[in-house]
Amino acid sequence: MIHILIEYNVYPSHLKFIVVVEMKKFANAVASISVTRKGGIHSMPKLEEV
Repeated sequence: MIHILIEYNVYPSHLKFIVVVEMKKFANAVASISVTRKGGIHSMPKLEEV
């Protein structure tokens, strides 16, 4: 996730703490859903599921 921010010239130091917390919550929710499913890419949830 951080490499995408850097690619768009948005460095982690430019983010507010609350944004980082929300990003971590989102990433954790995605991971929690994906580990309950079989497969690689197919296990990734759609945005509506998160």
